[in-house]
Amino acid sequence: MLRQCVGEQTETEPGTGNAQEFAGLRKKQSKLWSLLSLAGISICAATLCGFGGGFWWFLDLFSHFRIQYFLAISFLLGIFLSGKKFRIATVCALCAAINLGCILPYYSTNQPVVSPAQTILRVISFNVYQANTSYERVKQFILENNADIVLLIEVNSTWIEALEDISSVYTYHRYEPCRDFFGIAIYCKQPPISCEFVYLGQSEVPSVAGVFDIAGKRFSLLGAHLFPPLGSAMTQLRSNQSEAIATYLASVPEPKILIGDLNMSPWSSGFGKLLATTGLTDTAKGRGIQTTWPTEYIWLRIPIDFCLVSKAVVVKEFKVGPDIGSDHFPLIVDFAAIE
Repeated sequence: MLRQCVGEQTETEPGTGNAQEFAGLRKKQSKLWSLLSLAGISICAATLCGFGGGFWWFLDLFSHFRIQYFLAISFLLGIFLSGKKFRIATVCALCAAINLGCILPYYSTNQPVVSPAQTILRVISFNVYQANTSYERVKQFILENNADIVLLIEVNSTWIEALEDISSVYTYHRYEPCRDFFGIAIYCKQPPISCEFVYLGQSEVPSVAGVFDIAGKRFSLLGAHLFPPLGSAMTQLRSNQSEAIATYLASVPEPKILIGDLNMSPWSSGFGKLLATTGLTDTAKGRGIQTTWPTEYIWLRIPIDFCLVSKAVVVKEFKVGPDIGSDHFPLIVDFAAIE
């Protein structure tokens, strides 16, 4: 009599299990390659969208992340080449080259030779971030770096009171505190020839403008904080500010310095237009990409704080300071000559 075992499993045919495992593995690999290809195509699309900022404000947001695009595409390119995915690898290589072409001018070596001892002027520009309460750290940073001129952005009355002690060193100071993140202040060791707050464009926010004489060298300086591109209306206000800045700078005597938080990256369509209309040069060029915002998220950092100068101004050093509580890093710019 035959015994029947309930639930007894029958043996599979030889090789069937291996074939199923292999098919499952191939399916997972295909899905992984599809996801990697989608990531590569998305970054390539973002690369190209960044050039459309002149047509639509939203596309300009894609222009700011050239460094991130280049690093991500280069990583994917290596994977595609190792997997012999040559079509998508070719597309990624082209987009990597486009982003590299945007980055390389900031690493050119065509800079004037400057003596280590040759410094006639040091300027600090810092968006303190209104909610930042690291008053003592900021004060210590300012005093330790011993700048001739200090421009502070996003100051309110609390910040002005907290920095009152530095007035013993910076005997000339003017400020226009605001609650709406557009307060601005300037501190100088020596009184300027002239200094005033100007309201450029339709934004109705203050910029500080002055004519200074340092070590017998006279120059015009404009410290500004432009609107962030948070929507079509604000982007338009920023463009209007930028145009008004160009008009204003055309009316002041050479040499000229524009410094502050411009809320745009070097690859923004608005930044290129600002350079073209003012004739100024970005002092960061030849010194590498030095990101200034945001301090908290390293992989999202982009340069949006700048010092732009006319041809008669020679910069010895352009560097980014430490994290002192703000969402921005401070800028420290040493000038070697103002002719």
